[in-house]
Amino acid sequence: MGMIGIAVFLTGWSAGGWVWSRIIRRMDVADVLWGPGIAVLNTLVLTPWADPAVPMLVYLGSVWVWALRLAHHIGKRNARKSEDARYAAWRTEWGVTVGWRSYLQVFLLQSILMVPMAAPAFAIAGSDAAFGWLQWIGMVLFSGGLATEAVADRQLSAFLSLPENRGKVMDRGLWAWSRHPNYLGEVILWWGLGLMGGWVGLIASFTITWLILKVSGVPMLERKWAADPKYAAYLASTPRFTPFLPVGR
Repeated sequence: MGMIGIAVFLTGWSAGGWVWSRIIRRMDVADVLWGPGIAVLNTLVLTPWADPAVPMLVYLGSVWVWALRLAHHIGKRNARKSEDARYAAWRTEWGVTVGWRSYLQVFLLQSILMVPMAAPAFAIAGSDAAFGWLQWIGMVLFSGGLATEAVADRQLSAFLSLPENRGKVMDRGLWAWSRHPNYLGEVILWWGLGLMGGWVGLIASFTITWLILKVSGVPMLERKWAADPKYAAYLASTPRFTPFLPVGR
């Protein structure tokens, strides 16, 4: 697919998500669309190539497994509660401008960020290399990261489902080793997917690491809970992201 086709897809995807969000009055539908949007874009980049090779099939299959699991998890979580606090705060802050600002600053921006997440697909599409040692390492990292993310999400969902845990901080299971084990798993699996595309594919790995550690993942949640005294004790006893590193890292 050429750049014009990619632009048309991303414009349509962002517009469709925005219309959906306006109908149901929930901007957090963007979180549900993130994974499938990346999977569709990766597929569009690769499918014009006539002879599907093992690296292509393994990579695309892995991306779709990640995307569908993530979308199902977020969609199921969102169905049980009101709009995510981050988006609700923006809705209040933006006031009468929420319509056009939500399109530009949420849906269109998200679609633009999908482009570097397709870097492994672009690399695979332009290469006839066989499944080598980089791809095998990528598969191991992807599998470990996906398992970490899935287990962390399941542990947190089970914890929050119990009325006696309302208002408490999740500090058991994988959450005793990292304050954000689900995000840790996400980063690990995307380093695996990046390696499946070779060194160029690591553009996607660096992008997701930057987004999670510096932009929309860890920093936003840490700021949200910083004033909670119960969370303060968790901050003081549990590594911020990577297990075994000093607390606060």
